[in-house]
Amino acid sequence: MKRAAILCLLLTPFFLPSSFAQFNTGSNSSEAAALFQAAQKEQNPKLIKALCLKALTIDSIFIDARNYLAETYWNLNLTDSALSMYQSSLEKYPRGIRAHEGLARLYQKKGEHQTAILQYQELLQHYPGYPPALYGMAMVYFTQNQFPESIEYSEQAMRLYLAANRPEHAADARMLAGQAYLKHGNANRAIKYFKASKKRFGDKPYFYYHLGECYLMLGKTEKAEELFAQAQSRGYQIPMHLRKKQGSK
Repeated sequence: MKRAAILCLLLTPFFLPSSFAQFNTGSNSSEAAALFQAAQKEQNPKLIKALCLKALTIDSIFIDARNYLAETYWNLNLTDSALSMYQSSLEKYPRGIRAHEGLARLYQKKGEHQTAILQYQELLQHYPGYPPALYGMAMVYFTQNQFPESIEYSEQAMRLYLAANRPEHAADARMLAGQAYLKHGNANRAIKYFKASKKRFGDKPYFYYHLGECYLMLGKTEKAEELFAQAQSRGYQIPMHLRKKQGSK
C-alpha cells in the first residue's frame, strides 16, 4: 500500500500560539536581516546556504536564519547538518516550533520514530494542545502500524482544528484517522470519516480507493469494485491482487 496518500502538514504551522511571539527569532542587526531577506528571495540552495551562514557570523542568535539554513541543508540532502542546525536553534530557543517540527520530521525520515515522537511531545509541553504536533504524532504512529495511537492523536488534532475554524486542516486529520480506523479493522468508522472528508478529497484518486477497501472489508464487493474503478479511472494504481479479482468477473 502506498504511503503517498497519507497527508502531511509542512513546517509552517497553521497558527502560532501567542506565547511564541515573546522571543525575538529575528535579528537586531540590519546587516544580518538584509542577508536573510536575500536568502529568502534566492532560489539556489547553495547561495541560500552561503547567505544564511554569513548572516549567522554577524548574529549567532538569529533563530530564523538557523531554521532556514537547516531546511536548506535538508533540501541539499545534508541530513546530519540539518539535524545539527535545528539542535543549535533549540539550544538558543528551546521553545522553537519550527526546530522541533523539523527535527521530528528528520528523525522520522531517518527511521528514528520514537525520537521523532519525543520531539512532538516536547513541543506539546511548551504548547499544550498544539494541533500540528498532535497530527505529527499521529503520522508517526500510523507509519509504525500503531493504529490506536494514530487514531487518538489524529482525532485530537481534528477536534482542535475544528474549534479553531480550520476545516481544511481538520479534514486532513479526519482523513488520517479514517485510514487508521481502516487499518485497525473498523470499516464503518472509516467510511464515516472518509465521507465527511469528501469535500476536500473527492477529487483525489486515493479517496475512492480507501472507500473501496472499506466496503470490501464489509463484504460489499460490488460497491467496492465500483469505487476501485473510479480510483483507477482517476489514475490510481490498483494493487495486482485486486485487479485480478476485477478481471475474473
